[in-house]
Amino acid sequence: MKIAKIEIRQRNSYEDYANKLAGTVQLQGDGGKQEILLSSKVVSDIFKIIREDLVLRSKLIAEQTPQAVDEAIHSPLLESQTNVLEHSI
Repeated sequence: MKIAKIEIRQRNSYEDYANKLAGTVQLQGDGGKQEILLSSKVVSDIFKIIREDLVLRSKLIAEQTPQAVDEAIHSPLLESQTNVLEHSI
């Protein structure tokens, strides 16, 4: 068997452990697949491990957001100018 998926998410109201944050690991092999529920402690430990990297990457994305928004603001204007030039030629 191999690990096919690792997931931590808020469970839906109709699922086991409804409305709780739960982690699962899905194993898959020739005989099929199996989903294993992680303990609350393991889910908490995963967040402890990823915390620093998650915060660092979030800050980087936040720093890049103004430039992405500026590009989105100007992109339609540049495209409309290009279309005008193409039609004029």
